[in-house]
Amino acid sequence: MEVESRPKGSDQRYKATTARDGQMTEEVLSRQERDQLDPNNVDVQIDEPRQEIAIKHEGDAAPTVYRIANVRGFGVHEWRLLVDIVFLAGDFAPLKSRPDVHQRVARLRRLFRDYKGQQSFVITSTVPDYGIALNPKKVWRFIEKLVE
Repeated sequence: MEVESRPKGSDQRYKATTARDGQMTEEVLSRQERDQLDPNNVDVQIDEPRQEIAIKHEGDAAPTVYRIANVRGFGVHEWRLLVDIVFLAGDFAPLKSRPDVHQRVARLRRLFRDYKGQQSFVITSTVPDYGIALNPKKVWRFIEKLVE
């Protein structure tokens, strides 16, 4: 019985999902193509395999790259919230109005330098229900490794 091995190194495939103007596009990439993606071409690039987020903050010429492990207070719950709202492409994700949820939203806002009254990247709403969305005026890219 022959056992198939998993792709390694340059054979690995990735999927880049881009949200632009409320529309999602997907593209399957080789490792080399993924490595050539330029975070300057989008406002936010979230690279799940590398656990990095590149954010082009207002007034900055180049994006700032954050290693998730080095972002204070940004853990599994914040990561899941971010991934959930990325794939809603600007639609609101309903949230429970609880102190722990408010803190997660606050940590997400801090990462994006969105503070009270400024909603450049992360938009929240309390009417009719508490919810969160990504600003559909920004261009978002999410990169994930494909399992083959």
